Amino acid sequence: MAHNDPEINFNMENGTISLEALNKILNLLPFEIDYVDAEDNFSYFADSTEKIFPRDQSQLGKNVVSLHPAPMQPKVASIIKSFHAGTSKKEEFWLPIKGKMIYICYYALYNDDNEYIGCFEKIGRASCRERV
Repeated sequence: MAHNDPEINFNMENGTISLEALNKILNLLPFEIDYVDAEDNFSYFADSTEKIFPRDQSQLGKNVVSLHPAPMQPKVASIIKSFHAGTSKKEEFWLPIKGKMIYICYYALYNDDNEYIGCFEKIGRASCRERV
């Protein structure tokens, strides 16, 4: 499947969108977004213009905890564990990075049967968060 095939459409709950348009929208968001699958593998990142953390294709399929700096690994592992257990559905925090405050929010994703299907991460600068 071509990553920008305009012939591929997604019929979603609130309408239809082409793969091409969806990719363009996700890459234009003024913050980073990532998706981690139910097995805790890094599966998707938007190629945002507002990059804070470097992402590349070689990271796809790797365990998300291992992709974080060592000091952050226990926190990320704890968040993921709480999502699997269903004890938390959202975790957010601020980190000072290179003189700027960075907002990080993880959202647990569950299917209609309440089974964990992964998580979504949103990362942005403080000014970006104020615009969202």
